Amino acid sequence: METNKPVHKITSGSVTAAIWNNTTKRGPMLVATFDRTYSGSDGPRRTTSYACRDLDSLVTAALQAQLWMDRQPSAPEDPIGRLVGAIPDKTEG
Repeated sequence: METNKPVHKITSGSVTAAIWNNTTKRGPMLVATFDRTYSGSDGPRRTTSYACRDLDSLVTAALQAQLWMDRQPSAPEDPIGRLVGAIPDKTEG
């Protein structure tokens, strides 16, 4: 059985951003999920809840994920042209 794995991971403090290649009706699209590691009584645990002290790491991980995703080829992951300049203006001669 094949396990779906992220195409890229970014860690900032205790926060990890996982970037996935998802298939949608419009084609492949990169998406990010975030979680935080903490020590539980039975060992390391993961959660998607963040205390105030975790928010700087969450923001840093989110910005780094955005930068990484923006640097990937935009055609398959972004079929509708996310950047304004990515769609040619047909009104120009």
